[in-house]
Amino acid sequence: MTPRRRVIPVFVPHLGCPNDCVFCNQHRISGQTEQATPGTVRAAIENIPASLSEDIPIQLAFYGGSFTAIPVEAQNALLDAANLFLTRYKNASIRVSTRPDAIDGSTLDRLLSHGVKTVE
Repeated sequence: MTPRRRVIPVFVPHLGCPNDCVFCNQHRISGQTEQATPGTVRAAIENIPASLSEDIPIQLAFYGGSFTAIPVEAQNALLDAANLFLTRYKNASIRVSTRPDAIDGSTLDRLLSHGVKTVE
C-alpha cells in the first residue's frame, strides 16, 4: 500500500503556548529538548530520502506548540527556512498547529504568503 502523503515533522514543543497542561508534555511526546531553528528546519529537509517519489504529496509540519503565538519574526524565520522545501518538491505543502485564539485574517494571509496550506 502506497502512503497518501509523507509528513516531515518539525517540533516546536510548547513554543507559543501559554499553558503547561499535565496531559500535554510536548518535550516527552516529541522527544525534542531543543526548540526548532531555521537550521533544524533545513536539516529536516536535507534528511528527506532522495528516493522519495515525486508523485506522493509531502508536507513539512510544525507540531507541538501554538505556531501563530510564536513571535512573528521567529515564525517568519522558520517559514523562510521551509521555502527550500517548497521549491525542491513539486507536491509540497506546509502545515502548522496553533490555538484558535492565536489566529486572525492577517495571520492567515501571512501564512498563505509563506506557502502554508493547512492550519490545525
